[in-house]
Amino acid sequence: MAFTTPYELESGIQLPAAYVNITVNTSKALVTCICSVYASAETKEEGKPKVLEVYHQFPVEDKECSNPIDYGYQLLESSGLYPDATWNI
Repeated sequence: MAFTTPYELESGIQLPAAYVNITVNTSKALVTCICSVYASAETKEEGKPKVLEVYHQFPVEDKECSNPIDYGYQLLESSGLYPDATWNI
């Protein structure tokens, strides 16, 4: 499970189809989604390094999900942070 989205790096470099997968860390009050951003799905498949890690924190919400990673993706999708994303690829 991952998503693609247009992404602009701080340097101004445009990634028209950045590939993002996440790691989820939870505590009693907060969920941290660590987004590993790759230039594209192809660069990840080729074993090239990620270009960026982005951290997002959310309060714990009651969401129906199958596992912690699914929960993290649901939080990100409902957050509106990535409005042009294609989810669940």
